[in-house]
Amino acid sequence: QFCNGKGEHMSEEERKFLEIDDLTKGFGSGETRQEVLRGMNFSVAKGEFCVLLVPSGSGKSTLLLALESGGFQCVPEVSRELIRQEVAKDSKCVPWKDLACFAKLCLHQMIIDFENVLERELTFFDRGIPDIIAYLRFGGLPVDDIFVAAAKHYRYAANVFIAPPWEAIYIN
Repeated sequence: QFCNGKGEHMSEEERKFLEIDDLTKGFGSGETRQEVLRGMNFSVAKGEFCVLLVPSGSGKSTLLLALESGGFQCVPEVSRELIRQEVAKDSKCVPWKDLACFAKLCLHQMIIDFENVLERELTFFDRGIPDIIAYLRFGGLPVDDIFVAAAKHYRYAANVFIAPPWEAIYIN
């Protein structure tokens, strides 16, 4: 059974607030056309907070722009703006100098963003709290209890969108 945020049973029709069928998006035309999204299919229920946990170059930004232009609430990635702010202050709290400090900044902003959209019908997040945990683990750092507690408290929808990288933009 599917329930809304209040624990009430949701019908099949209520659950399918947004349904995407064979979404394709590209840039250019003819031989120079580059497909960014190909055959993306998914549905999202009312009231869900969806997080996009996909690699760079997978069409995530393009998907978010398409959703936003369709009138859906989208929350941008927090790390880019935080890096700009910290670099402007000549701070050491940037990922290449102090990843643990930067992760805490990101967590703080992600919690603010999550709480600011709590009453929205449907929200898409460009990355989320699970990304911070993965990034800390990838960096070989311990994951403090505050990150685990936040991931348990600030829950995203069960749907996780995974897309393969856009290979044409990578040069080996």
